[in-house]
Amino acid sequence: MRIGICPLFDNETELCESHIFPKFAYKDLRWNNQSRFVTWEKECPPMQTGYKVPLLGRKAENLFSKYENWFAQHIYRPFRNGELKESVCYDEKLYFFAALQTWRGCLYATRESGRDGFVEGLYDCLIGVMEEWKNYLANGVMPPVYDTFYLMPLGKKHIRLPLFLEVEFYLRRIFEFNIMMSEAGNAVYCKLPSFIIWAPLGRQSQIDYGFKIMPEGGTFDFSNYEITDSEVIDYLLYKIDKTVEWRKHLALTNPQKIKDIQAKMAADKEFQKSELAEILSKPSLSEMQLSGEEFTMSFIF
Repeated sequence: MRIGICPLFDNETELCESHIFPKFAYKDLRWNNQSRFVTWEKECPPMQTGYKVPLLGRKAENLFSKYENWFAQHIYRPFRNGELKESVCYDEKLYFFAALQTWRGCLYATRESGRDGFVEGLYDCLIGVMEEWKNYLANGVMPPVYDTFYLMPLGKKHIRLPLFLEVEFYLRRIFEFNIMMSEAGNAVYCKLPSFIIWAPLGRQSQIDYGFKIMPEGGTFDFSNYEITDSEVIDYLLYKIDKTVEWRKHLALTNPQKIKDIQAKMAADKEFQKSELAEILSKPSLSEMQLSGEEFTMSFIF
């Protein structure tokens, strides 16, 4: 048990082992009880339920769970299961979920990296942003400046990228928190499987971040949506390229471990029916690069 100050309610309490990303999303990616998750940001063993740290008090965890469950039931799972293809109505819970997820990611990132881990001025900007979001989450006060969140779906028909293994793997299974820095505008980037939550750090951005989430609720129409903004596509390609590098690193540094895992998966009947099995059946950029072929993301796009 760890006693500390809950950063949301500023009270001394027992700090829970908090997931940086929602627990339900990790749970939905597993195909059996032996499934594990890895992170390339930290040297730590594979995790059964995703990366978590002592962060929030029980009151904050219970509050967040209510909105995470709403997102899982009404948008996340129906979309990933192929049931949500056209219009979807949402209420204020989606705005709250976007705020909590971006706030929690910023909180973790600023605590882990400190001022020196960010470009000049960005750390102080995030501290100000977090204060506005915190006041909204804890007290219901709308953010006066940083009040805009977007939801971007990453279905196959929403982004025209070649369906290589690493592309599908990144879009459908990777979690990531970062800041997209661009001359056209900076934004908090919160990547979940099949979705991105964006929070612009300025009002003048010309970037198309997807569907703007209205605080009082509204409707999204996923049927004709396509990601066409060049800044967003370039950023996704950059992230996918990092996934290629990561797979190459694993293949070169742990060849026997990779073979053992593949053999175990091949013998698992549950795995053969899983989303991951479908993704791993696709051609791999890593294998093409390892074989010496000149086949990079910039070329295929």
